[in-house]
Amino acid sequence: MSDTSVIEAAGTIEKLASSECSELVEVEDEKFEFHFDYLGWPFIARITPYGPGSLHMQLLGKVGRLSFAAEGRERRIGAIMLLRSTAKCQPIRFALTRNGDTALTGDVGVAAPVTPTKLIAAITTLLASIKPFLDLFPLFIDSYRHPPN
Repeated sequence: MSDTSVIEAAGTIEKLASSECSELVEVEDEKFEFHFDYLGWPFIARITPYGPGSLHMQLLGKVGRLSFAAEGRERRIGAIMLLRSTAKCQPIRFALTRNGDTALTGDVGVAAPVTPTKLIAAITTLLASIKPFLDLFPLFIDSYRHPPN
């Protein structure tokens, strides 16, 4: 990706980050992070160069915390069953971190240069695949979701 396309990409993505629910962060070396909320959950779309003329977008987020068995055995069992049911949910993967957070990550290729349309389309593709799970997670985990403004 040339310097010109990095500047163009930064300008177009920056337009998306004009609301208080989103923020564009320029990381380094042609990498960008777009921080946004979706239905109250905080997410990050990280864009990095992948090859000539293409980019890689990774979607990251934490959706909640798995309760300890002593705090609610039934909820914990339900949460683990829900997490196992997401194993084939591609291109997004859900996992438990060491400290009990329920995290997600997803990957998708994006053609360079990044435009608002391409960025929103890539994010929408990944979010559409996990929406049913996001609707169910608050039933079983302590959600990190916050009410919309």
